[in-house]
Amino acid sequence: YAGASAAALAEVQRLAGRASLILVPNKHMREVALSWGLDPARVRIVAYAYDQIFAQQIALVTMRAARPSGFGLVTAGVVDESTRPALETVLSAVSRLRLDFHLTVIGDGPSLPALKSRAESLMLGGRVTFLGDLPYPKKMEYLRAARAFIEPSSGQGFPSLALHALSEGCPVIGVCAGALSELIEDGKNGLLFRPRFHAGPVAQAYRRGRAHRRAPLLGRHRGRDPRRRRKPRSPQVICALLVDPDDSPDFHGNTAEVMGRPLAAYPLLAAKGSSHVRRVYALTSSPLVARVAAQYGAVNLIPPKNEAGSALSEEALIAHAYPQIVEDLKAEGTAPELIVILFANTGAINSKLIDEGVTALLDDPSLDSAVTV
Repeated sequence: YAGASAAALAEVQRLAGRASLILVPNKHMREVALSWGLDPARVRIVAYAYDQIFAQQIALVTMRAARPSGFGLVTAGVVDESTRPALETVLSAVSRLRLDFHLTVIGDGPSLPALKSRAESLMLGGRVTFLGDLPYPKKMEYLRAARAFIEPSSGQGFPSLALHALSEGCPVIGVCAGALSELIEDGKNGLLFRPRFHAGPVAQAYRRGRAHRRAPLLGRHRGRDPRRRRKPRSPQVICALLVDPDDSPDFHGNTAEVMGRPLAAYPLLAAKGSSHVRRVYALTSSPLVARVAAQYGAVNLIPPKNEAGSALSEEALIAHAYPQIVEDLKAEGTAPELIVILFANTGAINSKLIDEGVTALLDDPSLDSAVTV
C-alpha cells in the first residue's frame, strides 16, 4: 500500500526475508517481492479468490428510489495524501464530461475535507456524493447499481474492489499500472488509462452504453464485436467558448430566468445540440454563471485577474481563454480546429445557427470567421 510508513514497510521486508515461502496474489506483487532481493523460488503466485457464494448470499438490493439520476460512477478507497492526487484527478476528469452523470465516492480518511473542497472548486455540486466508509455489503450494493467503477490509484498491492466490481458485472476504468493491467483487458472488461487521467475513458464508456442500452457497457456480453475496428479519431475538435463580458457584480441578467432557465443556459444548450461542437468551455468571474455553465456540462476555465475593475473586452477574454483550451485538449492528444464564441447574455442563438456557421467555415477554407447578424 502506497500510504504505508517506512517503518511498516521495513518490518514487512524483514519478515519476508525470514519466511520460507512467500505467497502473493499477482505478478505485480511478485515483482515487488523480488525487488527486495528475495529468492524467486520462495515467491509463489496464488490468485486472489473472490467468494462468489458469499456475495450471492447478500440480498440483491437495489439503490433506493431517491438515488441520483444520470450515468452512475463509483470510486472508492482510503482518502489520504497518497491517494488524494488520484482521486482529485477523477474529480477533474468527470467535471469535463458533457453528459448527465453522478459520481459516488466511498471512503474516509484524513484528506477527505481537502477532496471535498476540490469538488466544490470544480462546482460539481450535486453531481458528486461523498458517503464515507461503508460496510462491504453496502459497497456491493453501489457497485451493482453503477455503470462503471473507477480505480485511479495503482498504490494497492491488489485492487480487490476492482475484482469485486468485475465479478458483479460492473466494468472497471483503471490506471494502466500495477496489478490492474492484469485484471483488465482494455476494451473488453474495462478501460485502462495512463496515470494522467482525463474524461476520455468515462465518455467512451458512456458512448458504448448509449449505443447498446440493453447490454453491459463492456465485457464478453456487450453488443459490439471487440474485433471491429473504430474509425480513427480526428486530431482536432470543434469547441464552443461561453464568455461573460457583463460578469460584473451589479449585472445579474445572465442568471435571470427566461422561460424557466437562466439566460446563460440558452447558448450552452445551443452548443450541446450542435452536430459539430464536441467540447464546451466557459470563462466567467461570476459564481452564478459558472454554476450554470457547470450544470450544463461546460468546463469552467480560470478567469483573468481584473484588478482595475473595468470590464475586459471580448477580445481580451477570448485571448485569455484560448491557451487554456489548447492545454486542456493537449492532454487528450488533440487540438481546437474551430471555436464557436457564445455570449452569456445572448439567448437568441440555436444549434442550427451554430451548425450553419461551422459548415460555412469548413466548406470554404478562405473564410476566417462567420458571424450571425
